[in-house]
Amino acid sequence: MIFEEAVFRMRMIEETKLEDYKNNMITASFQVWQANPNKKTFSEYLKMLGLHERDKKLTKEQRDKLIDKGLAIAEKIIKADQKR
Repeated sequence: MIFEEAVFRMRMIEETKLEDYKNNMITASFQVWQANPNKKTFSEYLKMLGLHERDKKLTKEQRDKLIDKGLAIAEKIIKADQKR
């Protein structure tokens, strides 16, 4: 294994662990949010904790690609259902 590949893999592992940790924190936060009756929405609660991710603005091209992908998946589901 060359050095660049080792560094790449280590970064991927690090990013995955960080994302897993963040997801676990969000899950735990949801459980606490449900247990405590407060007037904040879950999104507001996550913002307060610093766990909320900002919504990414999609370009028109990205949105169109996402729509096309969704429609292609829907067509596959419909075809599979019709075969039954």
